[in-house]
Amino acid sequence: MKLHNKIKQQYTTNTLDTLVVMIGYRSIKKGRKTLQSFLDSKSIYGWIKSGYFDMKYDSHSFVEGLAHVLHVDISKELKEACHRLELVSSMKSPYIFVDTNFKRRTEPIHILGATVGHRIIVVKKEDLLFKNEYEVLEIIGNIIKKHFLHKKGYLTVWGQIKQYVYHHHDGKTYLFDSNGVVKKEGI
Repeated sequence: MKLHNKIKQQYTTNTLDTLVVMIGYRSIKKGRKTLQSFLDSKSIYGWIKSGYFDMKYDSHSFVEGLAHVLHVDISKELKEACHRLELVSSMKSPYIFVDTNFKRRTEPIHILGATVGHRIIVVKKEDLLFKNEYEVLEIIGNIIKKHFLHKKGYLTVWGQIKQYVYHHHDGKTYLFDSNGVVKKEGI
């Protein structure tokens, strides 16, 4: 955030053009667009994760160039952002399966295919990063409670929600009831 703050504090709208030229852009319009996108990002991690590319810089080299021109040491932040991105990229996607004990009777296959996504709740990897098992299960429990209340305990086509099965990124699975409480581990 040091880099974001320094730019916001020291540069007005008019002097941003000067900064864009100092970074090495020939087209002020393109450079300003990239700089504005960087300022709109919440953090260096968010910027690096975006994978921004504008034919002059990619997201990583843009941050390095900007820091160099402004004489700001962001090596620690940049290293942490890259490490975090690497961890998130290597993680398997965690998800929650909504179990309704569905037994097919007369439902058309195309309807089941179109609504099968309602049975999966995708969990953001970033929400679970650097959390211990207790914190992860608490987060998942809260997601389950909100989902159950939002759906009023019923999934159209699939029926009454019986339980939830959480598939963690490390391969472990956990069985939850509709109140977000763990019923069984390692199923």
